[in-house]
Amino acid sequence: MITYTDNVRKEKHKQLGISFVYLSDEFFIRAGRSLPGNEYYDDFYQIENGVGEFRDMIDQFNRAASRFPHKIARPKTITWVTGTLAAGNLEKYIIHKLRQIENLDIELIPVKNEFYGEAITVSGLLVGQDIYNQLKNHSLGNLVLLPPRVLNHNGLFLDDWTLPGLIEKLGTSCHVYTEAWADFPDVIERY
Repeated sequence: MITYTDNVRKEKHKQLGISFVYLSDEFFIRAGRSLPGNEYYDDFYQIENGVGEFRDMIDQFNRAASRFPHKIARPKTITWVTGTLAAGNLEKYIIHKLRQIENLDIELIPVKNEFYGEAITVSGLLVGQDIYNQLKNHSLGNLVLLPPRVLNHNGLFLDDWTLPGLIEKLGTSCHVYTEAWADFPDVIERY
């Protein structure tokens, strides 16, 4: 599939000046291939559909990370929740770099989607009850960081759980991370 798409992309680029065809990040991850560089996505025309979203996140993180402090004021333990699809790349490109910050301990927990079925691996389709059921027996630390798309426009998980309800059940602070990466140190210092 990737080879065929690469050939179509080359042809379309000659015709249109853009590649026009873009595989989602999921194709590369499932194929065990590295994510392409940002030039692959032209101007990220399909980012709202998740095409290039992970690449963009990595690039934004790398730009911000050079300005992160080497040490945070107070020791913090963070539980970072993600879907199973993103876990490997989050660890590879982001989490391992954040662990270099002194006084910051991060545990990455990939949550299986039992609500829709384990074939659903993206973070944006995680539901409150799956997050709760898979975290409830863990030592969660100061903060549980949740993926940015877990809440809908009404502020609900897809199973109608609320963030305050999840916080109450887990007994620890939870934060849906929607801020820019440059704000990461400030966000974690609040908890």
